[in-house]
Amino acid sequence: MTVFCAIGYSFVMFRRAVVSLFFLGCAWARSQELFSNVLVNPGFEQGSGTTQITGWVRFNNAYRAEISFARSGQHALVAWGNWWPSNQWNASGAYQEYPVSADQIWEASCWLYASSNLQGQAYAAVNLEYYSADTVLLARASSAVKLRSDSPTGQWIHASVKRKAVKGAAFARIVPLFVQSPDFESGFAYFDDCALYLVPTTTIEWAGYRWEVGDGHNDPGPNYFSTNCVSVDQDGRLHLQIVYSNNIWWCAGVENLESLGFGRYVWHLDSPVDQLGTSVVGALFVYAPPEVWGTNENELDIEFSHAWTESTVTSVTYTVQPYTIPGNAQAFYMVLTNSPSSHEIDWRPDRVRFRSWFGHSTSPSPDAVIADWFFVTRGIPIECGERPMMNIWLFEGRTPSATTETLEMVISDFHFEPFRGFLLADDFTDPSTAAVWQVIRGGDPPATLYEEDGALHITPVPYGPVAGYASTYTYRRNERGCRYVVKGVLRDLEVTTDIPGTDLFLVTSLSTETNNAVRAPAAAILRGAYDAEADRLKLYFRVKTNSPMSEGTLLFEGAVSNLSSLLAQNPVELRFGLEPSNYLVEVRSADDGSPITVHTEQGETSGPLDLDESLTNCYVFFGAQCNSGAAGRVEWDALALGISDQFREAFCIAPAELSTGTVKLVWPGAFDAWDAVEAATNVVGPYAPVFTNQPSSASECSCVVTVHTQRCFLRVSRRGPAE
Repeated sequence: MTVFCAIGYSFVMFRRAVVSLFFLGCAWARSQELFSNVLVNPGFEQGSGTTQITGWVRFNNAYRAEISFARSGQHALVAWGNWWPSNQWNASGAYQEYPVSADQIWEASCWLYASSNLQGQAYAAVNLEYYSADTVLLARASSAVKLRSDSPTGQWIHASVKRKAVKGAAFARIVPLFVQSPDFESGFAYFDDCALYLVPTTTIEWAGYRWEVGDGHNDPGPNYFSTNCVSVDQDGRLHLQIVYSNNIWWCAGVENLESLGFGRYVWHLDSPVDQLGTSVVGALFVYAPPEVWGTNENELDIEFSHAWTESTVTSVTYTVQPYTIPGNAQAFYMVLTNSPSSHEIDWRPDRVRFRSWFGHSTSPSPDAVIADWFFVTRGIPIECGERPMMNIWLFEGRTPSATTETLEMVISDFHFEPFRGFLLADDFTDPSTAAVWQVIRGGDPPATLYEEDGALHITPVPYGPVAGYASTYTYRRNERGCRYVVKGVLRDLEVTTDIPGTDLFLVTSLSTETNNAVRAPAAAILRGAYDAEADRLKLYFRVKTNSPMSEGTLLFEGAVSNLSSLLAQNPVELRFGLEPSNYLVEVRSADDGSPITVHTEQGETSGPLDLDESLTNCYVFFGAQCNSGAAGRVEWDALALGISDQFREAFCIAPAELSTGTVKLVWPGAFDAWDAVEAATNVVGPYAPVFTNQPSSASECSCVVTVHTQRCFLRVSRRGPAE
């Protein structure tokens, strides 16, 4: 990732996701023509007799009919009830299919005709359905206009329905159909001049992002959504309204075109969402379609409503879907008294925080908080394409009880702050990033532990147990995914009394129930054994899932040679990574992240792992121990636990002129990343390095640059450990 800024000119930031969407959009526009009817034989003119209809598959009591009042040509489709199965709804009609791609919006339309009034609950409509490649129904939408018992007769009526193709959709199906209730009503309807065509996506620019406007028959509800219900006023506020038009209640919704990932989502509202109508739901949420259709586990919701409660007071409900699991939703009564409000979803892999407060501050004072709830258990979503969304809709599609109800939600602004990957970090220099530790002194007499010169110094007691720092709190390992990385920088070690073989042990671990990894029932332990005479560090990586009072199963054994020579040049980073089904052990240079050779003696540095859900709420530990008869000391630096690959989020550079010819750049740090700053006299370069391979920090990164020309273009590049 590279971010640019121009000194003396306006700052420019490029979002990689936006560029990708642009090129995808161009390819899509070339391959598919908008508003072009893709149907074969849309007017049912081609065919043989009443049962063979070219391009269409008929079902139940639907037939090709020659009629004098056809809307065009001489034929139409006629359909009536199937009269079976008893006591159930049934349908007759025809369908035609066409290949589609996810996120395209298609519209199906048809002209409907009844020569006499339909009876009872029977109706005629046109449906739009999406199917997977193996013909599993994924989504269905039905036209708002239907022929019913009170519809005009003797005239053609136009019906249409739009819906976005859902994830996994392989083809769309247009279905003109006659639906008969269990009362088995008589009557019939005609269908002519059907159409199926791709329609453009409507987008708006708001709050620094591009948003797609909801359009068509969609969930939730289901409801009918219209682009006419979304607007931005002269003050830049977004209005989402429910509007009654042409005998239909239309709802509003927008969806961000970018997947922003883990981070802090904040919405500032200017409308009294505590006064919404009795059937109205206002929602601020983060959502992605499920990988397996029928599940609903990639969604975090803030919803304002009292539609699903018996109370007359609106509640704000926080939900980690699915809401059907006890403990996944929490509601709070909310009375705003016409005050503006702010609402937050702070989503990390180890927990989700929901919060609401009065006013539009970035972070509230305690007395401004309306509601605050943490979700720290099983089921936290991982990143899989979730996008921020907002909508206002009718619960179960119910009609508002009165036109005087509040049917609008006004959002003045939206902010997103990316999660930078750090769960725990301490470099022993910056108090703002200091972790909260328990000091494990390792017996009586205790070991010597202190922080000085940006390092944790440990002098273990000879013949004593392991001493070090353990996290005061546990950190949840998400059972659904994410690579958790534990890493510590070994800055120095010294053996003052050596013995044959191993002199000092280095230990870093994750463990459950206790910070003592050996006593814990589940743990991952990376143990280093340093032999001063051989100048070799042997590494042992073990994992256990249900085995207290043991070191666990050995997955890897290897060695790093010439450790003192390596430390004389640069500190050395020891690290291991855990995924639900994989592990990774690495040794790297702490300065630039370059790999250091580890000679494998047993097992592999990476491989399969079956942690199931036993290693979830974990203590983090870094420490040292002397072997019997030996003595020495260890210096740990930059201890951290985090999630890899979070540095890819876009970030902003804040340039500030310190003095003439000197500029300070400031940008947010990220876990497991290295940054470089380069300068040029024009935007295309060539660029010369100001510095390279600076480890990114847990707080913010900065660089002071001397500018020798009137125009200077600076860029910050960020890379991961494997790049």
